[in-house]
Amino acid sequence: MIGSEEDFAAAIGFEVAGVDENLSSLDVDAFAAMIDQVGAEYPNFAVIATTLRTVRSATVNDWGAIAWSRDEGFARATHRPGMEILDRVGGGDSPAYGLVRGLVDGQPLATALE
Repeated sequence: MIGSEEDFAAAIGFEVAGVDENLSSLDVDAFAAMIDQVGAEYPNFAVIATTLRTVRSATVNDWGAIAWSRDEGFARATHRPGMEILDRVGGGDSPAYGLVRGLVDGQPLATALE
């Protein structure tokens, strides 16, 4: 399962505690706690991941991600504050593709997430 905090809430009913509506402050531990709950509720999920994006403007975001697998536990991508965005199209799809491609290639979870 790969999604944003809104995806987890809308699709399967799991919310991240303490996240404000503007996503101005993202507590990684709160996202990890939500992922723990999802993993417990859905034992068929082998990997669960979410991006951590704080939108500063249309062209600047703080970006990161966390992922969890049953075999390896949690991994956290490098946090990239103030990342400039050339084109927003694919902003969620490209990290998902990178994670899936890395896992298919047999990379460890942390490497695939990066």
